[in-house]
Amino acid sequence: MSDDDALPAIVLAGGTAGPELEALTGQSRRALIQIHGRTLLTRVLDALQESGSICRVLVVGDVPEDNRFERVPDQGSFVSNVLAGLSALREARYALITTSDLPFLTGDSVRGFLQPAMNLMKEEGSALVWPVVPIRICYERYPGIRRTALRTKEGYFTGGNLMLVRPEALINVRDLLSETYAARKSILRLAGKLGVETMVRLLLSVLVSPKWLPLSYLEKRVSGLLGVPARALVSTDATLATDLDRVSDFMALGTGLSQEERA
Repeated sequence: MSDDDALPAIVLAGGTAGPELEALTGQSRRALIQIHGRTLLTRVLDALQESGSICRVLVVGDVPEDNRFERVPDQGSFVSNVLAGLSALREARYALITTSDLPFLTGDSVRGFLQPAMNLMKEEGSALVWPVVPIRICYERYPGIRRTALRTKEGYFTGGNLMLVRPEALINVRDLLSETYAARKSILRLAGKLGVETMVRLLLSVLVSPKWLPLSYLEKRVSGLLGVPARALVSTDATLATDLDRVSDFMALGTGLSQEERA
């Protein structure tokens, strides 16, 4: 990706650590938890900078000011934070959205996702492209960090935490974004949002054969739900889909256990 094609990025850093994680790490803001001397937020910012693909960074969350990004105050919920970032980039043709809890993300990872995702945007007119990664690859590379996975015709996949979008398209479907995000951790609840046929296909894929649930069908249903063309991009890069949600995930990395990292 050339300098002329560089995109703005939105980093979502609004989550709180919760009492158990705060007790483990000494940090109340999830994005500011340190992993071997660098905060989660710093790791993501470093990856964006190293990719050479990003021209402007917005961080949505209550984090310290930094000359590497423009800060947008936390809006109180994940979807509200997404929409606040998109509203600030409404005039941009494309934007990258990422969470701040991807500790293994690298410049190569960002570039490796953006190049094929951008091709899908330009060739097929997609408004949203997100990566899906075989769950086996994530567990092989990062054992001990749990993921939610879905069985499809093409295999068991977990969703990535980066997304290439057309800002204006998602701003127009804010209510649907909120409802879909609320269902994200339950495969059955999410399938229910996508309709009865999707529920039936999901059950058949589990009980009979995964051929009943191809990725192309899910893309069609998500596109219909959101009212914008959406595509899943199959990737073998586990860094795109390995985030830290649970206390056990952080403990698997030995996070926050030293006084030096708490300082």
